[in-house]
Amino acid sequence: NKHVLVNMGLDFNIAKDLVLTVNGSYNTRSYRNDYFANKGLNNWSDTENNGSVEHQDVTRWSNEDYLTYNPTFFDGKWKTNFVLGASWYYYTWEQAKASAANVPNEKYQWHNLGTGTTLKGGVSGYDKQTMNSYYFRTNHTILDRYMVGLPLRVDGASVLGENNKYGFFPSASAAWNIAEEPFFENAKRVVDAWKFRASYGLVGNSSIASYSSLARYNTGKSMFANQFQPTVTLSQLPNGDLSWETSAMFDVGMDISFWNNRLQVIADFYIKNSYDLLYNMEVPWTTGYATSMSNIAQLKNTGFELTINSHNIDNKNFKWDTDFIFSINKTKTMDLNLAAGTFVDFLGGRCYEGQEAGRKYAYIRLGTWGMDEAEEAAVYNRKPGDLKYLDVNNDGVLDDLNDRVDIG
Repeated sequence: NKHVLVNMGLDFNIAKDLVLTVNGSYNTRSYRNDYFANKGLNNWSDTENNGSVEHQDVTRWSNEDYLTYNPTFFDGKWKTNFVLGASWYYYTWEQAKASAANVPNEKYQWHNLGTGTTLKGGVSGYDKQTMNSYYFRTNHTILDRYMVGLPLRVDGASVLGENNKYGFFPSASAAWNIAEEPFFENAKRVVDAWKFRASYGLVGNSSIASYSSLARYNTGKSMFANQFQPTVTLSQLPNGDLSWETSAMFDVGMDISFWNNRLQVIADFYIKNSYDLLYNMEVPWTTGYATSMSNIAQLKNTGFELTINSHNIDNKNFKWDTDFIFSINKTKTMDLNLAAGTFVDFLGGRCYEGQEAGRKYAYIRLGTWGMDEAEEAAVYNRKPGDLKYLDVNNDGVLDDLNDRVDIG
């Protein structure tokens, strides 16, 4: 194995309060596995010399460059922060493998596999992903108690469709540090900090396999004329409009601490709408393909989170902290962009439009088939002693679609 890792970071003070930051990383790993077994090696090459070679190379590099500007106004009462930047990410993986049997001379080892009388075939592969982002954000703090922020970003991913590789994701936030208000001064003997905050923003997701938006083919071998012949079959329908999975999230919460941070309380309520979910859909076999990566659904998450941290005892001989965490979340399928009554398997269960997402469906067990039910059991290809399940639609067939029921 060979592994090279390089990280670099540079800051340039261009002018007062203006800094240019340049970050870069390069990571490459080469893997090599060469193998040769002499004839007579038990369980490996009993009757012939076998050899193989395999190489893998993985390369990653990234670069991020941004300008930071931090001016203040009105004698420091208004503090600002501006950031403008761009980033790039590159990944490749490449593999090659070959093997042969009955290499005539063991001195060749794996260096001359072409002399083997039986070539066992080769394997090769290639994968590439790239990402590119441009972003701007600004934060403002006035009198140390009023805060607003506005991040804007454009992200691009090579795995998405040719028509929708880039997405725009804005957001905004605001906060009020009530503990810094003059009228709150007397309460500071008990309450150290108290902040109300709210935010709304869009976030993108492109976590799918490379080439998911392109037409893909499966390769294999089939018997023809008493010999295995290479075959290529259609696998994945192309989707040039495949776009970012996007989540729009609204969050409102507060942070409060008491008695010199001995007790801290963090509470959040959020609503998150995720739409254009990335899902590998099965398509009719009449298309000639098996699946197509698509944007199909909209989910709504509503939840509440509460965290309470307390530092009960803290001295040189004994320390006692307590953490309490409570959360509740409900996920509902708002839209599937499919025919009425259709569901998809997602989140560990079924998703029907208008219902809670990820519901579990199962057969209802009625017991076991008895000796006096042999004839009825045979209808379901069962015999006495086998498990007995409810045939919900009473059609003489147990199938997942019609006979599983919602169990929560």
